Amino acid sequence: MIELMALVFIVAALLGVFALLSALALVFKAIVWIVLLPLRLLFALLILPFLLLKLVLGAVMFVVVGPVLAVLAIVAAIVIGVIVAIPLLPLLAIGLIIWMIARASSRPALAR
Repeated sequence: MIELMALVFIVAALLGVFALLSALALVFKAIVWIVLLPLRLLFALLILPFLLLKLVLGAVMFVVVGPVLAVLAIVAAIVIGVIVAIPLLPLLAIGLIIWMIARASSRPALAR
């Protein structure tokens, strides 16, 4: 029983140490965040023109290259469809022959 209480005490002590270290890390992180905030704001102001330039160039490229890529995607889809369909043509022919035989035999005979 004493061993179990010792184990509980050790676990409680480790949890306390972990909580203390977590609190210290949180305080350290807050201090670093407050100290570096002016530098981050300055960097954001310096990088803003480049972000706007990226937005404008991206929009222009989307307008210019977008339709070309759309046409190429349609052509690629058609080519891939044909490439996949060509090996299946014999199976389609066999299926068509079976369908024609089944359709011809299922017609009622005409009375004369």
